[in-house]
Amino acid sequence: MTKTYETLGQPPALFPALKKGERRTVSILLACVEQVPELAATLLERQGPKFGQRTTVQAWTEPGGQNLRLDGRLKVTTGKGREWTALLEFKVRDNVLTEEQIRKYLEHAKDVGADALITISNDFAVLPTHHPTYRKPLPENVSLLHWSWSSVLTKCELLIEMNRIADHGHRWVVGHLIRFLKHPKAGVVKRFDKMPKSWKDIMGDVDANASIQISKPVLEVVDAWIQECRDLSLKLSLSLGLPVPIKLTKHEQKYPQKLVEKVLDTLCRDKRLEVEYEILDSALLKRVQVVRVEVNLHERKLNSSVTVYAPQGPKMTTTRRVNWLLSQLPKSLKQKVVVKAVYGGREYVEEELKVLRSHPEALDKEDKNRRPNSFEIKLVNDISKENMNDPEKFIKQLESHVPEFYSKIGQHLRNWVPRAPAMEPPHDESVDAPQTESEEMVQK
Repeated sequence: MTKTYETLGQPPALFPALKKGERRTVSILLACVEQVPELAATLLERQGPKFGQRTTVQAWTEPGGQNLRLDGRLKVTTGKGREWTALLEFKVRDNVLTEEQIRKYLEHAKDVGADALITISNDFAVLPTHHPTYRKPLPENVSLLHWSWSSVLTKCELLIEMNRIADHGHRWVVGHLIRFLKHPKAGVVKRFDKMPKSWKDIMGDVDANASIQISKPVLEVVDAWIQECRDLSLKLSLSLGLPVPIKLTKHEQKYPQKLVEKVLDTLCRDKRLEVEYEILDSALLKRVQVVRVEVNLHERKLNSSVTVYAPQGPKMTTTRRVNWLLSQLPKSLKQKVVVKAVYGGREYVEEELKVLRSHPEALDKEDKNRRPNSFEIKLVNDISKENMNDPEKFIKQLESHVPEFYSKIGQHLRNWVPRAPAMEPPHDESVDAPQTESEEMVQK
């Protein structure tokens, strides 16, 4: 039998008379979520409840009893009267969530009939359903969701940037929530700024040409890389003013451990770290481009690239296809850019951009009838040993390299689109028709 709450909790206050800390942060955020429908909808998007025009949100702080008091509770009621509830646990600054704590809260959520437990902290998650710290099986009918404070802040900023809040008063509220979350004295949001201490040990093994075996330090690096990928995703989203999600397979979306296994395998086998980002169309939010980021630990190289489809047709020689690509790239580029012409399968020819400017035929194959189907354009950065091995300097290099690539290369590239077939002009039959006697008289 489902238990009831000893106390539902207190209504959240937008201006709480509380000392700074988790309780004050909980109250402010839940008050904003309760009052701004667009904020509630974007934070809970694809996580359970479906929002419509008649959907309502209620929030409470500190629900539960003396023995187990959580930070918050949400109830979403749809227009058809269906209810979805979630319990919330907040952590600010460097405070972390423990597995035992989450386990107890999940059991409590099951006991009281809640649909989900939402944790919020400065740990990053690729998707809300990919919890950064809890890996154990979940109780039946209870979801475990996680939001990083950076993702909450980014979603708030995107609501304002994309003008998605209809009510002026609600925009004002979200604007002040942003100011609060970003203020250093609030002590809420903390960006990912460095790899763990074990990064130096891993790079030491790479420099010594030793094999990388699965171990606790290696798993720490994998977890940190996934968190950094998410943080970079949020920063790109802010720069472009629209979501820039990490590209995942359906299997990786459903099973978070699959993503961990893929990153771990690439690191141990190839001594590389990789991630792909989807750049979306601003109007339809459909994917228009994939940015691939690769860190080659052994060669100490940082590469970002995109692939575009090449023009097709019998008259489009390889040189003409290369010239089509070069016309899209700014002539002011001074960085090391490599262009790879992909002929199908694993066949390719590559050359530096500076060479192609004067010799576009350099990407030709010996067989002139073979022509590339696509081009991969890659920005290559060589990282010094000092910067590569330093946990903080490495992240700084990465977070400057990817935006540089997109601003100087990625945003200028478009796939080739064939022209629509032209329609022949209609035939004017009156020109060829014999004139009647009356028509001849009119002309005279």
